[in-house]
Amino acid sequence: MTRSNGTNGGHPRLREVNDHIRDLARDRSVEEAREFICECGDLECTEHVMLKLADYDARRNGRGSPIVAH
Repeated sequence: MTRSNGTNGGHPRLREVNDHIRDLARDRSVEEAREFICECGDLECTEHVMLKLADYDARRNGRGSPIVAH
């Protein structure tokens, strides 16, 4: 079963959560890698993805690709 119903295969609510994580980290001027939620679309997926903010932004700014662990 999948939870995917957003653009480019990602789940819109998980993208919102990840964007919020990014905003909080940016407000704190944190440079180290942060833990983001996998947006793969699998309802049973509980994976996380460690990314620096610059890497997260690069993925979002390009094609807006979902953040996935696998």
